Amino acid sequence: GPDAGGYALRWTVEGPSEDVAAEVDALQATLAAAGAPAASDSGSPATDLWLNLFAAHRDALIVRIGLPPGRMPAYWAQLPAAARGQAAWSWDVAHHLAYAACTAQTPEAAAAWLDAVRRPALALDGYAAAMQMPPAWRAALDPWGYAPSAGDLMAGLQTRWDPARILNLGDLPFAAPR
Repeated sequence: GPDAGGYALRWTVEGPSEDVAAEVDALQATLAAAGAPAASDSGSPATDLWLNLFAAHRDALIVRIGLPPGRMPAYWAQLPAAARGQAAWSWDVAHHLAYAACTAQTPEAAAAWLDAVRRPALALDGYAAAMQMPPAWRAALDPWGYAPSAGDLMAGLQTRWDPARILNLGDLPFAAPR
């Protein structure tokens, strides 16, 4: 239902109709066993569901959290409750991604939240990268939070294919400071 203690479970199923029906039945049984409200079909394509997160938070810090397969439950368990409650969340379980729109109103509060979101992601061999933020916050927040292991390769590709450095200017983790 729409009022689930501040949370809404959204998922997509695809494939042959009998597989879809089996997945929906299994999820409904799991929800019922947990005492959760029954799921209903929103009729919205999956892309619309997560695009709504961006549309509803145009001026917010939005972070993508990427995790290795099977690590989403551990991430959520390690994430401080305050950090959970300070964002709107959208999960793409099939691709091991979470998107969070931070409700912080200052760059200092956003930086503290981002640190709290990053620590468990990095501990689980994942990442938490800022996808968007208010322009005035760019000097206060590190959009990446880590140096990717393929940073040298990325720098080489940029040198080869973008020698003028006009693409993603200053937005790559190996690039010159902003």
